[in-house]
Amino acid sequence: MYDIDRNIVLLGIFSGIAVTTNFFIAVYLILIKKRDKYENTLLGLLFIAIGLRIIKSIIHFIFIDVFSLGLSFGFLGLSCAGPLLYVYMCRMVNKKIEFYFKTWMHFIIPVIGTITCLFVDFKYVVMLYKTATFIFLAYLLASLFIHIRNTYHETNIKLWNSRLLLVISVIWFSFLIQHITPFILQYALWTGLASLSIYYIFFAALKSPIIFKKNTDLVPLSILKKVKKAFEEEKLYMEKSITLTKFSIDSKIPIYLVTQSVKQLYGKRFPEVVNHFRIEDVKTMLLNNRNRKEIKVEALAYEVGFNSPSAFYVAFKKETGMSPRDYQDKHFQVKSNLTSA
Repeated sequence: MYDIDRNIVLLGIFSGIAVTTNFFIAVYLILIKKRDKYENTLLGLLFIAIGLRIIKSIIHFIFIDVFSLGLSFGFLGLSCAGPLLYVYMCRMVNKKIEFYFKTWMHFIIPVIGTITCLFVDFKYVVMLYKTATFIFLAYLLASLFIHIRNTYHETNIKLWNSRLLLVISVIWFSFLIQHITPFILQYALWTGLASLSIYYIFFAALKSPIIFKKNTDLVPLSILKKVKKAFEEEKLYMEKSITLTKFSIDSKIPIYLVTQSVKQLYGKRFPEVVNHFRIEDVKTMLLNNRNRKEIKVEALAYEVGFNSPSAFYVAFKKETGMSPRDYQDKHFQVKSNLTSA
């Protein structure tokens, strides 16, 4: 009995430190980090939601009884985590998304459920928690779908979101198992796993330029916008003779700042970004034309700025892992299968 009590206390301390770390990240994202305030606020609120749910678990496996207010806050965290993750992922795809009425609709169930937890018997609270856990799963799957379908231009953002979704998936699974296990020590162990995931994402955030990038290392916003516009609106990559030096001279931006801008925006070197955008254009044209005979791949390569078919084929294979024709065939085969199903 002593060993079990000691283990539970140690897990409580371990999880408590994780929650503190969790709230530290949230405060930093919401109050301190200046860039991308909308996304960072959503991310910070997501960490707060997860922290509230874990706090409820800690109180439960240490003190067994949880007051109605504690249950309400735990439910608020559990039920808000899914919608916050989903809205965050939607924002990563479309920067124009704001807190419109339909966005607030996602939080109706959390608000109603939180208030309900204050006034109903414990057995009904358990039912609310189980329902919220499966609703959380629906939001998690929708977020994973958005992540997989999204074409990221910045490798660092893609890596961060992949790690975030992995951590949230582990945390959700831990919450699910807590509903099943009848033993308090096992309940505490699954809380510990959720807490371990928090430690992982904290150390990942420390290394990620997306979260803890020092302002002194950042390129001036005006230059970032100029480089971003050159790639995404003016399509400089379609110029066959484009090089880092030529772009630097034409744009009157020092080479080192162009290099830093491209790395910060897209997580790649200048030539790699040029080829990435060229390949994206070719992929779009391939998928917009089902008839293989009506479109010549080599002509598309020249159209988007490649100097030779061989350079294009090497770049396309590196970007997609397959040839242009195989890519086109695979897409339409999948689309045909979905249609027939």
